[in-house]
Amino acid sequence: MEQTDKRSSNYYLGLIFLVLSVGSLLVCIFKENFKFSDFIIFLFFFTWGFGLLWRSDFQAKTVAAEKEIAQLKEKVGRLERKMRIMRSRYGTLRRPVKRD
Repeated sequence: MEQTDKRSSNYYLGLIFLVLSVGSLLVCIFKENFKFSDFIIFLFFFTWGFGLLWRSDFQAKTVAAEKEIAQLKEKVGRLERKMRIMRSRYGTLRRPVKRD
């Protein structure tokens, strides 16, 4: 079964910033007029884009982990209820049946 990954708008904005930063760096290198201010602009866009991508990925993983934890809590709750039912019926857990 294939899971579709729904990304937030921060993911795509981060990708755009990364592409812009790499593009601006390549333009400066090929034009051979690399200045310190150009590097600061590149660094700003690269850092901002990477931060947005990291934030979006962290949020997606956190949501997935929270769903899995909720499912596990539900399973544990069902098992606890079954154990209580078994204890209330027989006083203790069921004894193994002797088979001849």
